[in-house]
Amino acid sequence: MPPEGRDPAYLLDMLLAARQAIAFLGTRDKAALEVDALVLSAVEHQLIVLGEAARRVSADFKERHPEVVWTRPVGMRNVLVHDYGTIEVGEVVQTVRVDLPALVQQLTLLVPREPEV
Repeated sequence: MPPEGRDPAYLLDMLLAARQAIAFLGTRDKAALEVDALVLSAVEHQLIVLGEAARRVSADFKERHPEVVWTRPVGMRNVLVHDYGTIEVGEVVQTVRVDLPALVQQLTLLVPREPEV
């Protein structure tokens, strides 16, 4: 595992990727996403970035923040990277619509704020 000193950067990466996935999906539903390979690819890429960053957050930080479901983003990343032929577009939409808004709220509280100058 990486040193905990990198955790703030990983949390920021997670937050930005989650926000991007939500923005890229927009109001599209499963049917729209199935015929828009460009947007589907963009959303999937953000989910991969999110999962990779979640995987790298230190075990100590994860233990201190059990309110975050750390395994779901990592699991989605693993499916997208290793079992990409089995991914269901509906599962991607469900993840972005249902899981990510709550994750964004949690991460917003955990990402360190820049001091105001």
